[in-house]
Amino acid sequence: MTRGKPGVVAEICFVLLLSTACVFILLIARAGIGARSEVSARTVRTALQLLTTQVPSGDEEAYAVFSRRFSQKSYGRIKTWQNQDQLSQWVFEASGAGMWGEMTLVGVVDLETDTMTGLQVIEQNETAGLGDRITEPVFAEQFINLSLQPRVEMARARFRNNQFDAVSGATVTSKALETLINKAISQVRENSQKKS
Repeated sequence: MTRGKPGVVAEICFVLLLSTACVFILLIARAGIGARSEVSARTVRTALQLLTTQVPSGDEEAYAVFSRRFSQKSYGRIKTWQNQDQLSQWVFEASGAGMWGEMTLVGVVDLETDTMTGLQVIEQNETAGLGDRITEPVFAEQFINLSLQPRVEMARARFRNNQFDAVSGATVTSKALETLINKAISQVRENSQKKS
């Protein structure tokens, strides 16, 4: 059984019409979601915790609190938000390669004091019992008031206030974290130089 040209043309027209309708629906959905599509509830909650703000119980309220306070300045693998009440304070979410897969971290920095307020790894695929220790609270504590100058460094033993302890047995994970943190800080500095 062979199809004539009118049948093929009709099928092509149908596929084009269907794909156009899908694109239109996605655009409407994206507009309805707005800025929330660029930030996860987990990022919002983590940022508010790092800022020692009381975190609302519901996601909608947490988004509202975060959106009132912060304005997004960059998108992509490293997202940044500037505090509109305290312009030297920035929140970042950075995603990048760990040893075994993607890791995502959320941090808060203050450019006036050149310090990190805090940092937390919210997603990771590192080795259980080794690299995954980057998600433990005791690991995250060392980033409170960590100096950003000249840059954040991984160390086997901390001697300077810009260093964090590497996870024993997980040097590759720790080095990946160091790289990702410094990329995020670089993005924050770059965004802070732009005129709003």
